[in-house]
Amino acid sequence: MKKALPSLTIKNFHIKSPVLQGALGAGFSLHGLAGAVANNGGFGILSSAGLQTIVSMRDGKDVSTYMAVRIEIEKAKELSNGGPIGINIMCALVGSYEETVRASIDAGADAIISGAGLPLGLPGIQPPRHTSLIPIVSSARALKIIIDKWERLGYRPDAAVLEGDEAGGHIGFKYFEIGNPEFKLRKLLMPV
Repeated sequence: MKKALPSLTIKNFHIKSPVLQGALGAGFSLHGLAGAVANNGGFGILSSAGLQTIVSMRDGKDVSTYMAVRIEIEKAKELSNGGPIGINIMCALVGSYEETVRASIDAGADAIISGAGLPLGLPGIQPPRHTSLIPIVSSARALKIIIDKWERLGYRPDAAVLEGDEAGGHIGFKYFEIGNPEFKLRKLLMPV
């Protein structure tokens, strides 16, 4: 008999099946996909990349980044049947990072997952209320830096996403580190 994957609880939400749909970037991880994943027991995650442009074009009216994020989270939650909806916000979104964080919290996102740089000031942008704050890291050292900074802001990460050297996207490895056995997930996991 096959053993089912255990459920997962992070802060105030529960994932029946610990399946997290990754934020696949601009135009892919929108409300339809995230809502369907959450509706089926997983953790639906929106991508904030290009969201203002995508929602404005799709809905035929110019909306602010704040409104685009609110609209997309609310639509995903409508489809989720109570399943958790998160949003991935890259630190590299220099012009809209804080606005996206505020909109996500105000819209009731269950989690903000943030990487593509160290999200050192994330808990200081706005009190997260029930929204979980989850940094993406590539090492125990990166996580320790985040924890030390966040503790000065009165907060600790609710969870962490660990990316190894084979992860796609904005990973924290130098070219010569990729493929090195010292940077494989199985080696990084225990220290993190």
